[in-house]
Amino acid sequence: MNDGMRWSGRKAFGHWLGLICPECKKRIPCMWNYTSLLVLALLSPLWYLPYRFYFRDRPTDASASSLPLPKLVSPPPLPIEPKPVSWINMAVGFGIAMWIAMAGIPAWRTFQQTGEFSTQNFVSSILIWSVAGLAFGLIMRFFLSRQGSKKPEP
Repeated sequence: MNDGMRWSGRKAFGHWLGLICPECKKRIPCMWNYTSLLVLALLSPLWYLPYRFYFRDRPTDASASSLPLPKLVSPPPLPIEPKPVSWINMAVGFGIAMWIAMAGIPAWRTFQQTGEFSTQNFVSSILIWSVAGLAFGLIMRFFLSRQGSKKPEP
């Protein structure tokens, strides 16, 4: 494993053809995705000949990057404090999201297909999803207050 600081700052550019390990002087394989392979294929007339005749067997700046870097001392990570979220906000958000997903979208699709808007299912589901949202909010309040009372062990 190599330190990421070895290829940062002024040494960050110029490694388009891959990275060289400063200790063993071998190429470090890089992960490519389809987009990078497409860009390489489209730009191959520009980079293939210089790579083949000049850069292929030449280690890049491995000798310059083999200088010892100072050890970086990082402070210990701070514990992450979760933001308090109101259970009422969770209940309302869940109820509205489910009402839109389960009643609003089907009502819109039937309106697009038939040209008629059925208000009976649309309005009656408000009561159902508000009760479901309230239940979800209360359950989340129970679990979040229960989980917050536990003290982390050192």
